[in-house]
Amino acid sequence: MPYFKKCKQCNKQLTKEQQWKKQKHCSRKCYIESSIRIVKLTLCQQCDKELTRSQIMLKNKFCSRECDSLSRRKYKNQHKCIYCKKIYERKFNLSDRNKTNISSGAKYCSHDCYYKHSSDELKRLLPSRFWSKVKKTDTCWLWTSNKTIFGYGQFSHNGQPRAAHRVSWELTNGAIPKSLFVLHKCDNPPCVRPDHLFLGTHKDNMIDRNKKGRVSHGEKHYATKLKSKDIIDIRKRNKAKESLLMLAKEYGISIQSACDITHYRTWKHIP
Repeated sequence: MPYFKKCKQCNKQLTKEQQWKKQKHCSRKCYIESSIRIVKLTLCQQCDKELTRSQIMLKNKFCSRECDSLSRRKYKNQHKCIYCKKIYERKFNLSDRNKTNISSGAKYCSHDCYYKHSSDELKRLLPSRFWSKVKKTDTCWLWTSNKTIFGYGQFSHNGQPRAAHRVSWELTNGAIPKSLFVLHKCDNPPCVRPDHLFLGTHKDNMIDRNKKGRVSHGEKHYATKLKSKDIIDIRKRNKAKESLLMLAKEYGISIQSACDITHYRTWKHIP
């Protein structure tokens, strides 16, 4: 009994002889064409890599999800930067997504253009939104929206929180140079009044902090074990030639700490 009656490639009727020989194709040409078609089905349509046996059985057309997603993309290869108007090309390798400018919806040729454009947008669009969150008084202009645990205002721009007093300085005086801080003259964290702000380095910030007495030292420090009267007592007893070892054990401190107290290396503000 014959196995096939029609050619698998062209669907023509096979001869009786071909049927009895259990052939699948009517001619050699049909056989070659069908073999080429099978080879094509075993190759990835995106990168021409050979598919695995399980992928062929599942009738997959691509070797990976990466190739599948790349084949679905319909991006034009050339794009125009909306800031500098430069023509640039996007690369379509998904593994380099974080290294290049190919993120979906990328509008800039580089990170510099993105940051410059965002700073220009800050000046053009955000003043009304920013100043609507400020309550102006006779002395300070207080920030009424989100604040940090230290009392400094927070303003959201491009999905990122920024210090409100820094944004206030940028809106009135321009960009802040690198490695400089925006400091308060009034020593009021939620204040964003431009007259009460000035620029300075980290060292200037520390000097300003010390002058205004915002350093927690002595009994105000969170890790202290002693009080002012204990310091006076330790120094008196040491002058009376009591050993530092006994004093350290009594007050629960180290010998070095007791030595620093008696030699005025620490707790200098207590006579």
